[in-house]
Amino acid sequence: MPTLGVPRHHRQISRVIFYLGVALIFWVMGQLSPPAVSHVPTDEELGAARPLIASPEIPWYATLPQGR
Repeated sequence: MPTLGVPRHHRQISRVIFYLGVALIFWVMGQLSPPAVSHVPTDEELGAARPLIASPEIPWYATLPQGR
């Protein structure tokens, strides 16, 4: 990125100010909207289906006749 003759210490100061500003914005956003950890909804409350990947609805239906 061309700097058009800007001294190195000015670029470093600019980066420090930029990252401090970003950190300040993230901190303020975290203070304004704290996470609500009192109640985390379950999958059933969200309406998600129960995962049945490669398994039948009834677990004992999957046993072999030999009992394995």
